[in-house]
Amino acid sequence: PASGESQKGELYPTLPPGGSFVFGAALEGFGFDVRDLGQFHSPGTDVRQDLPYGFGLQAGLDYALDPTFQVGLQVEFLRRLTAGVTDGGDEYQWDASALAPSLGAKLFIPLDEATNFVLGLSGGYHFLAAGSLVVETGTGIDKVDLSGETFGGKVGAGIELFLDENMDSSLGFGI
Repeated sequence: PASGESQKGELYPTLPPGGSFVFGAALEGFGFDVRDLGQFHSPGTDVRQDLPYGFGLQAGLDYALDPTFQVGLQVEFLRRLTAGVTDGGDEYQWDASALAPSLGAKLFIPLDEATNFVLGLSGGYHFLAAGSLVVETGTGIDKVDLSGETFGGKVGAGIELFLDENMDSSLGFGI
């Protein structure tokens, strides 16, 4: 982006001009489902499930078609934190990671000279890697491979706050 001096008087001073590339990175926490793991087991069963259920790391390169609309490519790594259940003498433990390349689009709505409201949509192909279920019973240990692949996507909204006078780095909070 141009220096803060040349951005004064522009219609969208916090957004890149049309025809430019924008690099973005994100760290996120997520939940797989709104239902608690304990709902699937009898009362008194020991269930270990932390919030957030997992985290994601995302990197992307967007192209600004105009200052308020960007399209681009993203790669996301998702990690499901281990969840476990002890039911009687049996122990169940779930674990998973995924890689998700996707295409996305973002609409930016400037709120003031240093804050934007952002609507986003992305979709791509998700590869579930290192997914497993380990079941330990009194008779032994079984491990089930849960690897797979599928199409997936997400929709989100957030607020982007600029961190410097030149408006070339920002911090966003979204859902």
